[in-house]
Amino acid sequence: MKNQIIIIALFSCACMQTMQAQEKSLFTVHYTLGSETESPELWHHYKLDVGKETSHFYDWNEIQNKQINDSVCKSRGETPREDSYSFHCIGVEGFHPTPTHLHVLKNTPTENEVLVSDIINSLGSRNNVYYQEPIADYSWEMIEGDSVIGGYACQKAQMIYRGHTWVVWFTPEIAVSDGPWKLCGLPGLILDAADKEGDYHFMFTGLENATDREILLNTNNSKKTTAKDMYKMFVKANEDMNARMPADMLSHMGNKKQRIRLLEHLSE
Repeated sequence: MKNQIIIIALFSCACMQTMQAQEKSLFTVHYTLGSETESPELWHHYKLDVGKETSHFYDWNEIQNKQINDSVCKSRGETPREDSYSFHCIGVEGFHPTPTHLHVLKNTPTENEVLVSDIINSLGSRNNVYYQEPIADYSWEMIEGDSVIGGYACQKAQMIYRGHTWVVWFTPEIAVSDGPWKLCGLPGLILDAADKEGDYHFMFTGLENATDREILLNTNNSKKTTAKDMYKMFVKANEDMNARMPADMLSHMGNKKQRIRLLEHLSE
């Protein structure tokens, strides 16, 4: 049976137009992020908290890992560290070995803008960074096809954005112009989104009503940057990782360097 969603005011324009500080979520959408090159146990569980006028997309594995780490440290009389997890978390049910630190907020703290935050680790340094930019005017092209996902009738669309061609399924039955990551701008909630290269596939896995979570992110300890500079930092971190990768690990991978897989590619 479909979830019945109570929305105080439906979004009537692309990606919402007004902003209300510290809004609370009306409902939360669950997605799994996987790819053709990763085994399912490494796939990530993301959540999208949707408010009346804003939204917050984040990796639930990161939140869950912190809860597990705090619990493990407390049981061992240890003080949890902000920059790492206890070795004793490994093997605990629900602990993800490689969580991301990605957060995407739409229309908050500034209306008509997206805020993207992440943590980039390179050569022992931990860089908390974020950028803000206008919500993109995606040039969606409606394409033939229909489907049913999670009990919702869906339509198909595609567009090209920063190095990826995205093909998505959205449902007008949930009249919210939003979706996973930065994707939005269609007359309905995006339930499934995949890039044609097979690197990224957001899959709808469920929906919670009345989650009542605050839609905000503390960036006080983060450095503001630009989308292009964040991209360069990720590329450099990937190159450093490849340079330090042990020969036996490279051999196990078929002597192939770790390929750069980023949600957006920006030219120099």
